[in-house]
Amino acid sequence: MRGISLVLTGYFYKYNIGLFLPSKLFSQKNHLKIKRLIELTNEICKDIAKIGNDINLRCIHSFGYMKEFEDQGKRVAYLAIGRELNDLEYILPVIYNQLNKIGLERPHIEIFTYYHPSIEVILNDKKVRVTPEDESLRRQGNLGVKLNMKINIYGIDCDKIKVLLKSIIRQALWENAISVPSEVAVTGYTEKVFRQLNEKDRRNLIVGIDEMTTIVKDKIQMLNEKIENKFDKKLNEMEEKISLFNKI
Repeated sequence: MRGISLVLTGYFYKYNIGLFLPSKLFSQKNHLKIKRLIELTNEICKDIAKIGNDINLRCIHSFGYMKEFEDQGKRVAYLAIGRELNDLEYILPVIYNQLNKIGLERPHIEIFTYYHPSIEVILNDKKVRVTPEDESLRRQGNLGVKLNMKINIYGIDCDKIKVLLKSIIRQALWENAISVPSEVAVTGYTEKVFRQLNEKDRRNLIVGIDEMTTIVKDKIQMLNEKIENKFDKKLNEMEEKISLFNKI
């Protein structure tokens, strides 16, 4: 999905400039390129929200971490394009059953699924590809209010299932204990429950989420086609600017 990927990349660079152009590489020439890339991103994003809304997609300015380098704890901003996931009872019964076995009730949650591909950035003077993971997966919500978890449907695998499981367990511990659970406790419970899930259970979770997000993927593909048709020249220019930065 070239169009969507370019816009999400431009948006990510706009709010996290230091991750793709360290200060030592800054120059007047690069400043003008950045300025133009941001202008193009802003112009297209103005219409994306409206077009997305017409096909029941939401565009949310979000914050998260780079999952490949979560130990660095660097917070990043990104654009989440997607929609809420319905029928959680259909895809999460295995997890809920395991929660019951360890004495935890299912937490009050809702899941927003979004699409965001990996982005090339510079970390420790090296070019690497990173994927934003939403900060909602690292915190507990307010009591009596559903925690809205955002999960990236780009490349669903066992690692993402485990991250989702950990977030669900953190919220369950918070609601049951009415106190902030330690990360040691959350990790311990997560490992225990994950070990209880056999290969079939894990595969069913991946397949279930993949099936349930088909509508989201189809709508994002529809959005991609609309913006590629409307902003072809601007997307070409964005691609050129991003390509130049990646060669620095």
